[in-house]
Amino acid sequence: MGSLPFGFDDFDDITGTREVRLSLSTVTTFSSQGKQCEYPSTQAAGGCRCRCGYAGAECGGSLRLVFLLLSVLGTTQFAGALLPSFSMPVGVTLTDGEEFEYIVVGAGAAGASVAARLALAGASVLLVEAGGDPDPISWVPAAFAALVNPAMNYQYKTISNNVSCLSSQNRQCQAHRGKGLGSTSINYMMYVRGNRHDFDELNITDWSWKQMEPYFLRYEGLQDLNLLPASSIPYHNTTGTMKIGFFEDSKNPWHSRIIGGYEALNFPRNPDVNGVSQIGVSRIIGYTYRNERMSTARGYLGRDDVKRKLKVAKYTRCTGVIIDDDNVARGITVVHGPSNATLRLYASREVILSAGALVTPQLLMLSGIGPADHLNEMGIPVRVDLPVGNNMTDHALVSVFIKVKEELNLLKDILNTTEKNSSLASILLTRGGSVGVTDVVSFMNTLCYDFDKRQLTGNSSSVSCRRHNTFICMQIKVCLQSGGPNSNST
Repeated sequence: MGSLPFGFDDFDDITGTREVRLSLSTVTTFSSQGKQCEYPSTQAAGGCRCRCGYAGAECGGSLRLVFLLLSVLGTTQFAGALLPSFSMPVGVTLTDGEEFEYIVVGAGAAGASVAARLALAGASVLLVEAGGDPDPISWVPAAFAALVNPAMNYQYKTISNNVSCLSSQNRQCQAHRGKGLGSTSINYMMYVRGNRHDFDELNITDWSWKQMEPYFLRYEGLQDLNLLPASSIPYHNTTGTMKIGFFEDSKNPWHSRIIGGYEALNFPRNPDVNGVSQIGVSRIIGYTYRNERMSTARGYLGRDDVKRKLKVAKYTRCTGVIIDDDNVARGITVVHGPSNATLRLYASREVILSAGALVTPQLLMLSGIGPADHLNEMGIPVRVDLPVGNNMTDHALVSVFIKVKEELNLLKDILNTTEKNSSLASILLTRGGSVGVTDVVSFMNTLCYDFDKRQLTGNSSSVSCRRHNTFICMQIKVCLQSGGPNSNST
């Protein structure tokens, strides 16, 4: 695919019933019967299927199946238990030729906040999103492992480069991309800012840490500042719209054991990775508030003042930017609504693309802005020859499974033990309970690591070791405890 930053290829799903073909312009899915599925929706069994390991069930893995079983087993209150404590904006129906001051494409981490801020400033703003409201399961912090639902996650895969993801099927890396309002609703909720030295070394005007820090502080609404040392106070704000705090204690004994293991390797204990230094092992703050996930959909789009002023078009997929003869963006083209109507929408002031690291470059290239050789290859007229999409860097999640004592069979426990069923229901109904999440992380500088002794050097917390070549190691504890502490695994 030349310079295209996400050269996806055809692939089959686990069951061999569906293939997904992604070209520069669209995603098309086909069932085993050859029936084409309408993008971006999915259809039930017999038509197009999700890429899951079991037929006839929704995508989402075993945890989603557990939720389904709970409702079948008669857990009262469960039907409404996953509803969030707030509401999302009502979607608007668009007509061809409508004009707004600003059009924002993509309602994720950037788009939701930008659109909300512009609307609160009094501007006429349209926020365009290919998906809909977040899946109710996404509000439960412990359910992060179930969020492979194609209604919320495009589940892209890369073409193998025979270097990365060698243990994965067909040596393809998973390239997750959120879909829906606050598409960050599929992440692991860790609140970790970029290293301040990296901002400075970008050497980009207005992007130094000193210039960016006020914006980090403005949106942060930390609820647990009293649990951090006094040295952290200058680095945090408690009044921002994104309410955050520590995850609820899972009472998992492996929590302290993991931290102790890192300290034995000479990792310094760090109470705040967003404070004085990032280096060390930490229990980190998460995007959670009152036992619910805090996404930008909740923090920005769920605000009453934003819902009164911002227009949100759900299930509306942008297909390109309208650019005039003077190379000025005038609007966008979209596919909108259940009829997949093709519309042209106009912006009197600005078009803002915030469709993520994969689709924003794609939309630019579809509009004639990108590497000329690649655009010519795809038959797209070149407006501006730019290296759009080059040098994208992503972080990989490598899972390492360690059996601690005995196999955890949550599904069997639920089916056989009423007490376990009630316990799990309590976890879901309260968004709390004995749940383990991604709240233990460690940062190190590889230049300060003694590979012979297999530990950090004695000066690992020095100023020089707080910078450069930072490596993050994330620990994920057991998602749902079942059978007592001795059955935990990590």
